[in-house]
Amino acid sequence: GPIEMQDPLQEDYYTKLNNNKDILYLGKQLDVRPLYALADSLVLYSYREGFGNVVIESASFGVPTIVADIPGLRDTTVHMETGLLIKPRSVESLTEALMYLYKNRPQAKIMGEKGKDRIHAFFTNEIVWSAQLNLYKELCE
Repeated sequence: GPIEMQDPLQEDYYTKLNNNKDILYLGKQLDVRPLYALADSLVLYSYREGFGNVVIESASFGVPTIVADIPGLRDTTVHMETGLLIKPRSVESLTEALMYLYKNRPQAKIMGEKGKDRIHAFFTNEIVWSAQLNLYKELCE
């Protein structure tokens, strides 16, 4: 997506993003499905996040996830089952998680498949809409 300039990052981070040949910044994408289909894993290492729809989207493609263990994101990933929940603000934890999935590709593949199964069991539109409707009904009683 677009760079959010209101984030409290130092200006040199944006310069590094723009000038590093190993970083492919694609900007806003209207159809992310081809990107998920190419991905080996998804990392959402946010300091603050809502629910983390991008994790749910990628898991629906069988992509294992690495997310910070923070409110919202911890609800999207089951540690060592669908991906990895890791310590926030820790370069060491992030590095270890990336290396784990890289060195354990068969396990990462299994995590991705379990993630896909979990999405179909708990997060389809119909399931979410039904839960919302039931919540609204309870609140109106």
